[in-house]
Amino acid sequence: MTEGGNAINGVSRIHQENVSATMDMVYKKLLPLLGITKKNTALLGSTGKKLPGGSSGDVDLAIDKPIIMKINNLKTSEELYNFLISAAQRLEVEYNYLKGLGIVSLGWPIENVDGKQEGEFVQLDLMPSDNLKMTAWGMASPHQSVEQYKGAVRGELLYWIANEIDYKALKQQANELTGEIEDLEFERTIFNGMKGLYRIKQSFLSPKTGKRKANKWTIGRELIETNPVAIAKLFFGKDVNPDDLISAKQIWDAMMSPEFPYPKARKRIVQNTIKSLTKSGIDYPPYFDEFVQSPLNERTATTFDSPRKSMTKIHQMKASEFVEFLQALKDAGVTTSKKFNLSEFNTSEKADGQGVRIICYDGKIGIESSYSGVVFNPGATRQESFRETLLYFQNNELNSLLSIAKRYNTWFKITGELFYVNDEGIIDDDSGITFVATKYDSKKMGRIGAMVVFDVSGITSDGQLVKLEPKVKKEIVKAFKGLSNPEFKIYDDSNFAWSGEINLTIDYDTEMLNRIFEEPAVLLTKDCKKHFKELQMAIADAFSREIRKKGSVLGLSGSEVEGIVFEINGQKYGATNFNWAEKKKEYWKSQDAFFNRIAEFLKTITGFVKREKVYQLLKAPDAKIHYELVYQKELPSFLADMQRLKDEFDNDNTIPRATKKQQSKFLETTYKKVMKLQPRLSSLRAFVRPT
Repeated sequence: MTEGGNAINGVSRIHQENVSATMDMVYKKLLPLLGITKKNTALLGSTGKKLPGGSSGDVDLAIDKPIIMKINNLKTSEELYNFLISAAQRLEVEYNYLKGLGIVSLGWPIENVDGKQEGEFVQLDLMPSDNLKMTAWGMASPHQSVEQYKGAVRGELLYWIANEIDYKALKQQANELTGEIEDLEFERTIFNGMKGLYRIKQSFLSPKTGKRKANKWTIGRELIETNPVAIAKLFFGKDVNPDDLISAKQIWDAMMSPEFPYPKARKRIVQNTIKSLTKSGIDYPPYFDEFVQSPLNERTATTFDSPRKSMTKIHQMKASEFVEFLQALKDAGVTTSKKFNLSEFNTSEKADGQGVRIICYDGKIGIESSYSGVVFNPGATRQESFRETLLYFQNNELNSLLSIAKRYNTWFKITGELFYVNDEGIIDDDSGITFVATKYDSKKMGRIGAMVVFDVSGITSDGQLVKLEPKVKKEIVKAFKGLSNPEFKIYDDSNFAWSGEINLTIDYDTEMLNRIFEEPAVLLTKDCKKHFKELQMAIADAFSREIRKKGSVLGLSGSEVEGIVFEINGQKYGATNFNWAEKKKEYWKSQDAFFNRIAEFLKTITGFVKREKVYQLLKAPDAKIHYELVYQKELPSFLADMQRLKDEFDNDNTIPRATKKQQSKFLETTYKKVMKLQPRLSSLRAFVRPT
């Protein structure tokens, strides 16, 4: 992403609490001067998506270039940028035109909602876009509560996936030293978040001498696709929607699904992504490395697309999805004035542990998480829960699992949820074990742990995932459950089934709802949208209340359960217990405090958040001296704050023991990484982690 760095002097980071009010003033004061409204803009990146107490370095605002030029009768890009500069001058704010980047940066007053930024300014980067819809999706970033990693992780994955589409080597030669064949001239596809997909031709051959150059140069390029829908389908398959590709995890899941069109390129895509992110000093999820190290990563989809993965939660549904859900309820004979029969719709509890897959393949037993590749060597996984679970199955159940494979003539992958115990210290005083935010009965767990099975898929001899016949699938689950014992207990959906009824009686506008069924366009009206959203949340709340009353099947009396999963006409739906969600948020607040303080520390040292600008500064002759001086000055207070946060976490007795242990390992690793920092530029470079 091309951004403006610190193009304006004296600007500050903007606190999350002040973003909304500040943007309201941008829309109120600036946009009328440009002749556009909020709908002709898109707020890019993570600004406004931080957790409370978080902050953003600047504000990247894409503006609709064709609309502005048309409304204001502008003929050239030069006229456009002069027009933007004149708007800044009329507002009497500081500005800077970065011609090479095509950005006009303004020093915009921060609305001091939190009372901590009186008289401060934030850098507002105006980024004219030829296709606002494409830019908004291409530069999208999820809320920090959804994903902690930078949007660059998502962007690099998309970039390297594009690189695999119709790659053509035009000229090649053998390397004189290694003998390996090298591509000297080639055509490839590249992803540009601002504009879309380009088809480019590049070469390492000098146009003058014909000899090989050290760096490649671009012979020509053509913009071939600007529609996010078309790009999503080209990248991931015909059933993938761009709205479901906002986070790096969503990109990862789509890339690892059986429908991904380029399965043999997975390893190369991940390796290239890791290389690019490492070069830029950007952190990425640990499952990237685990996947690259997996023996099966080139032959199997490492995350089986189980029914649980594809379910849609009521409160998260888009309007169109909620219409389909209501129609499904209606077709099934359920209305908002009738009770919802749980057993009629195969309702089961949403287990709340760690996503896990047990793999029986080629005479070996392996394991994978929801994020990693398959691991057959226990020493190759850093998570104790997965390492010890794999050791248990390899040491105790290898022959039993191989026997199941032989009986049904297929290797297989069992998908489920893991509850790792193996430590009496995590059991609460009331004999409960709280995983994330649900308190389970420790007596219903094995000594090592327990697993809830969701699904099974077959694996062919050459490592391809295949769907099994329902009868075979059922038999394998039954046989796997037969391995349950006091050491390691195994359950399936039937053990978590719910019965009874949920009362969905809610006041709503029947006439309006019927009109929506007949004419979906009615949803576009303002009044209808408001009423429709209220109805959606009312139904989600109704489910939440009933879920809260029911409690967990394997939990202690009064335990909170994450939610339920039910099925209508073959489609899985989910309903969340909002009380559970609030508890989870409270339990995991310590991590947020750690990362916010790290980001503040790095911002203070470098003066910048955007990584490209930071590295430009580090290359300057006097950078080492300057940054080491600031580093030395800020380090004591930073380490003191980190120690304080760690002490507060250690002394927080409100966090359940099991949940605390899980977080403690993560925070301990982060803390050690910080404590190892030395006042050297190389150390600073290695640890830069902007938000």
